[in-house]
Amino acid sequence: MIKGKNIQLFILLLIILIFSLITISERLIAEDELNESQDSKLTEEQQYAFYCSQCHALYSPKAKSANEWVKIVQRMDILMKEEDNWGKWQQIKLMSDEVKKGILSYLEKNALKSIDPDTIKNKQEIGSQKYRDFCSRCHDLPDPKQFTKDKWPIVVSRMRKYMQKEGIIMSSDDEELILTFLQDNATD
Repeated sequence: MIKGKNIQLFILLLIILIFSLITISERLIAEDELNESQDSKLTEEQQYAFYCSQCHALYSPKAKSANEWVKIVQRMDILMKEEDNWGKWQQIKLMSDEVKKGILSYLEKNALKSIDPDTIKNKQEIGSQKYRDFCSRCHDLPDPKQFTKDKWPIVVSRMRKYMQKEGIIMSSDDEELILTFLQDNATD
């Protein structure tokens, strides 16, 4: 008689377990579908913040030019899809093609405005040469017209500190030459 009750109890627990697993599976599928529909409701900036911050800190879109962002997003998409990386990182949510387009659109609209080195005036000036030498080490050359004369000292100072962290030494004379070049070619 005890055996019969144990079997009945075992069968009842098994039914409960199976029902629970089915319910959990249905809920997970519904959450995935919900997440996919939520992606389309996020702004491009929110998509950038969500997807890119899964693995690292966010960069300002102005840190790179539009051309540079295209290459970076393509590279990140490949890295995210490599199964080997899943073990190294937490489980990450992959970008759909629609999300990738949204992120690229946001980055391109807000990217560093770059300039073609061939269009730079006074190429022989020492300030122009220092500008090309230092600024092109990390990103495309910024268009001097994207900031006012008053903003460039803040940007150049920040870049000098960043370069020091990277082991690139810019003397105060170099900084002054670059700043003079940028301010002479900036918007008023």
